[in-house]
Amino acid sequence: MKKLVILLFAVAMTLTASAQQENNAATEPAQKQLKAYYDSKVSDNWYIGANLGVSFKTTKVAVMKNLNPMFGIRVGRWLTPVFGLAGELGLNFANKGVDGNKHFNGIGYNTIAKSDLNLLTTWNFSNLFGGYKGEPRLFEVIPVAGIGWSHCWQPGLDFGDPESDYFNTKLGIDFTFNLGSQKQWQLYIEPALLYTIADGNSDMDVRPEGGSKPLNLNINKSQFQLSVGFNYKFRNSNGTHNFKFAPLRDQSEIDALNGKINDLRNENDRLKKALTDCENKPVPVPVPVPAPAPVVKKDPMQTNLMPKVIFRLDKYVVDASQVANVDMIATYMKKNPEARVFIKGYASMEGNIEHNMELSNNRAQAVYDMLVKKFGISPSRLSLEGCGPTSEMSDILEFNRVATFEDLNKK
Repeated sequence: MKKLVILLFAVAMTLTASAQQENNAATEPAQKQLKAYYDSKVSDNWYIGANLGVSFKTTKVAVMKNLNPMFGIRVGRWLTPVFGLAGELGLNFANKGVDGNKHFNGIGYNTIAKSDLNLLTTWNFSNLFGGYKGEPRLFEVIPVAGIGWSHCWQPGLDFGDPESDYFNTKLGIDFTFNLGSQKQWQLYIEPALLYTIADGNSDMDVRPEGGSKPLNLNINKSQFQLSVGFNYKFRNSNGTHNFKFAPLRDQSEIDALNGKINDLRNENDRLKKALTDCENKPVPVPVPVPAPAPVVKKDPMQTNLMPKVIFRLDKYVVDASQVANVDMIATYMKKNPEARVFIKGYASMEGNIEHNMELSNNRAQAVYDMLVKKFGISPSRLSLEGCGPTSEMSDILEFNRVATFEDLNKK
C-alpha cells in the first residue's frame, strides 16, 4: 500500500509539471500576438464557487433509477489567462440503500454515500486558441482534469466496501458564461467522469500470478457527473476581477527613454570624473596679502558751523521750528564780520534723482533768502550749492533732508 501511495504521488507531480510545460508551449504563439498584462500577485485571480448536480455509475445501471444528488465546493486560482489550479470537495448523497431499504447488512443508512477531494488543473481553451482579449469572453470552454482521494461511506456508488478509500481521477469540461459588470461571476455546466484508478484495499487488486494491478482508466469503474455551478472571482490588485493589460509604449518612446537613460549615465560618469579630478588636484598654498590701510571717510556732517536746518519730506520751506537755527548763523555772522558762509542743501534717497537735485538746491536757496531778507546778511558774504540726495548724513532717513553751514574762512 505504501508503494502504491508513493507511486500515485509521483504520477500527480508529473502530471502537474507536464501540464505547466504544455501550457507554456501552447500559449507561446498566442502570447506573441497579445499585449502584455500585469503580473499577478499571490493574492490575485482567486475564486470560490459551488455546484449542484446528479451522479450515477457509467455502466450497468438504469440511469434514471440510480441518480444521486451531489454538491461541491471549489476554490481555485488562475495562474495565467490559460492555466489554473483548483481544489474541490464533492459530496454524493444516496437516495436509497442498495436493497431499497434503510439498512444494508446491519449497517445504518448514511445520507452521504461518498466524498471526493480532488486537485484539478483548469485550462481555458478559448484563451489558449483564441488569445486573451483583455477580459473574459461571454462564453468560454474550460476543461478540468486532476486526481484526488475518495471515501465511501455507503455501498452503491463506489467500487469497494463501505468505509473504503481509493484514488480517483476526474476529467470534465466546463461550458462557462462570464457575467457581471466586470465579468466577476462565472456560471457553468459541467459534465465529468470520475474514474477509480486504485482501491485503497490492496487485497482486492492483486493478480493471481502476483503483483499489484496496474493503474488504468476503466469505464466500468467510473461515475458520470452532471452539475451546474457558479464561481465568484475576487477583486485583484489591478482594480479588476481578471487579468488586465499593462499600457505598452511604442518603439520610438522606448528608444527615446533609452536615449535619456544613456545621457544620464554619461553625465553621471562625467560628474564622477570631475569630482575625482577635483579631489586629486593639489591644494594651492595661499599667499599672504597685506591688509589694506583703513580708508578714512570724511563725514559731510563735520562742518565748522554746527546748526543745521531740517526739512520735511519733499519740502524746501523753512519750518518755524527751524528758524532759530538760521538765526544762530545770522548772529554768528554779525559778530564775525569777516565770516563768509557756504550753504549746502541735501535730500534723502527716495524718489527721482533729478527731482532730488532740484529739491536740495531749493533748500539751500530758501536758507540763503531768509539770511538776506529776514536777518539782513549781505549776499556777498553767502554762497550756496545743492548737493543732491545722500544717505551719509545719518542712518535716520529724515536727518538727510537738511541744509548745512560752513565758514569758508575757518580752516
